[in-house]
Amino acid sequence: NIFRFNDKKIKNELIEFLFFEGDRIKNNNEVSKALLEIVKSSYTDNNTDYSQNYNFLLFYSSLSVLINQNNFEAIFIKGKLLEIIQNYLFAETTYLKIPKTSEYFLDAQKNIAFNYSLENDFVKAEKKILNIIINNDKEYELTKILADFYRIEKKYYKAIQIYSKLLEENRDDSWYINYLRGICYERSGNWKNAEIDFLKSL
Repeated sequence: NIFRFNDKKIKNELIEFLFFEGDRIKNNNEVSKALLEIVKSSYTDNNTDYSQNYNFLLFYSSLSVLINQNNFEAIFIKGKLLEIIQNYLFAETTYLKIPKTSEYFLDAQKNIAFNYSLENDFVKAEKKILNIIINNDKEYELTKILADFYRIEKKYYKAIQIYSKLLEENRDDSWYINYLRGICYERSGNWKNAEIDFLKSL
């Protein structure tokens, strides 16, 4: 209330947005959401130019979490921001605060797995990604990350094996899995199977 008005009795727009709904003071959950809205209005996955404002965004996302530790969207976005500045260890610590019951849990686990592939040597990254998959009942999207990891690391035989298992599930993205497996066949010199997968993908 002290900061709501300036000397000319004009409302402070930021204070008003964060803490008030009409003349009612918002509860913690509402304030947490308002803080996150400020972050979301500035944050997009496509924008990677955070050299000037990532501290600002991390500040507001951290406040959002501090006020409501069950705001898992705020925790997830904070993790994404930490990824952007390549603080993968802190990002992982942040993601691990999201419980399995949250709709953001699986995406958080996917990001942890993907980040392992960026910051560790092959053996260590492989082990960590495999552990995440096992701990999440061999979830489809996580398993795709492992296959992609093998493909990027040019372990084409291993990638082909996993892509083949994924195709057995006949998901909506089977065309894309065929395409990725086709790349692995082509890179490993098996053009016959590569052509079959590319045609299926088309």
